[in-house]
Amino acid sequence: MPDYQLNTPQADPIGFFSHDTVRELMGGLAKNTLKRWEDQGRFPQRVYLSHNRVVWTRAEVMSYLSDPKGWQERNAGRGAGTG
Repeated sequence: MPDYQLNTPQADPIGFFSHDTVRELMGGLAKNTLKRWEDQGRFPQRVYLSHNRVVWTRAEVMSYLSDPKGWQERNAGRGAGTG
């Protein structure tokens, strides 16, 4: 797994992670599980760059990875639906 530390250029707040990178950082989490977690507010929401291209902001993903439970508590109710 790549080393994406909070104090590195990869964690630049205006940077983005691709779908594949997010799945890799999440230990190979299935696409459907990732989407369900987003819908439930358990993971940061994706950003649509186009119909076929989604990314996540690096700052949000790194915040989640550093403290998943804390991130979920701070962002309760942000989900897209009830999944």
